[in-house]
Amino acid sequence: MSKYILILFVVFGTSIVFAQGDILTDSVKVEGVYLTFDDFRKNSPSFPGKVRIMKYQIRIFDEADHEFMSIKEAYWGACLNDTVYIYQDLENASSKPRIYPIQFIDRYSFFSGYSSKTSGAIENGPGSYNHGDLGDSPFVLNTTTKEGEFIININNGIIYELSDKLIKAILKDDPELSNLYENDKDKKENFKKYILEYNRRHPDKIKPMNH
Repeated sequence: MSKYILILFVVFGTSIVFAQGDILTDSVKVEGVYLTFDDFRKNSPSFPGKVRIMKYQIRIFDEADHEFMSIKEAYWGACLNDTVYIYQDLENASSKPRIYPIQFIDRYSFFSGYSSKTSGAIENGPGSYNHGDLGDSPFVLNTTTKEGEFIININNGIIYELSDKLIKAILKDDPELSNLYENDKDKKENFKKYILEYNRRHPDKIKPMNH
């Protein structure tokens, strides 16, 4: 029997049953691995149990073999010691960490991490690239990776990288806060501050969960 089947037996073969909750209001966050955003939102890990957070992956403790093991399924994140971590798949950027702690959970939950972008070009010679006809020239993939700030829309799980344009779109229904942002000389260094303040002012923007 594979370890991946064993873990299902260990997790679901016990008498422990976790009631479906809400990560925003529950007093205790259930430790374990979230396979999906819904797992996270409902404070209900698909694999409840002890986890180990690593730079590139999350592992869960296998009670049968008494060791931490890799998870075969694709996963969204995990909870350890009341902190939620999110996994981001960085294409062609294996040197960067992929597990990031969520700094606050609210209407817009916030974390800092990395983003990667891959683009292609045709190499015509040293330092020369042609974006036209492929012809017989070699095609080169270039990946750029940068640090960024991200938010998770708690209503639907969509993740956005914060930008001036996005902040303006979020704040447009709060004229006072929008005006403060527009007059902030350091606005691009203060995205997190404005997301926090928006969350504080607008708890009514959180939609009820669909159980």
